[in-house]
Amino acid sequence: MLLSILTCVKSDTSDLAVTYESLLPFLCPEMGWIIKYSQHCSTAFVDSIPVNSYIKKIQSEDFGLYEGLNQALNVCESKYYAVLGAGDGLLQEGFWSGLSEMDAAPEMDAYFFACKLNLSGRIFTPKVEDLTFRMSCPHPSSILKVHNSKEIGGFNTSYEIASDYDHICRYTNKFQNYKASSIVIALFKGGGISDVRTFEAALEEELIRIRIFKSHDLAVRGRLLANCAANISSVLAQSFRRTPDPSKMQATD
Repeated sequence: MLLSILTCVKSDTSDLAVTYESLLPFLCPEMGWIIKYSQHCSTAFVDSIPVNSYIKKIQSEDFGLYEGLNQALNVCESKYYAVLGAGDGLLQEGFWSGLSEMDAAPEMDAYFFACKLNLSGRIFTPKVEDLTFRMSCPHPSSILKVHNSKEIGGFNTSYEIASDYDHICRYTNKFQNYKASSIVIALFKGGGISDVRTFEAALEEELIRIRIFKSHDLAVRGRLLANCAANISSVLAQSFRRTPDPSKMQATD
């Protein structure tokens, strides 16, 4: 098999149907789907995914997304893989074009394509050279070699939020024969843990830059504060805003 799509599901969710529908046109002997379910998913939910010879279901205990991805990676027998979350999907026309680019440049260590954010319609075009200061190769549109990812130890489970960024940084540092393309092949749902826990995500990303790239750039810290301060202020204001009690308000002349 050439390519496997890995999807990890932590609980019963209707979002998985979106991913399933987007993959149906592509499932074949050359491309399969591995769905890793956590222990929190019901048997009925697991069984609700139609039986298909190109779909592999795994239900096992895990303690987070990145441990689940490592479990899926360990049973992956294809040459390449990509990661889609529940609710993410492949764009049919773009993905066929992406496969054509792969055929035209075989044996690359990685293929980085563009990704569209479902929440805003914004297009993220991969720039591998920008990995030293931001996540510029979105995982839903990154196609990596299974063997190479296993060789670098898979996903680092010491990170709760930014292990995908860490993984791609370590991967491209070691395996530098890659191709970046502006073709949009995937739709990213967004709104996940990195969007909710923005400050923690930014801190983890900064730690990754320091550890991998030996980065001590004050400009990066400035961007960190600029990106997070407004979000933190907004959360605090909304969490602790109180509605005045009319009975305690003093009348004024």
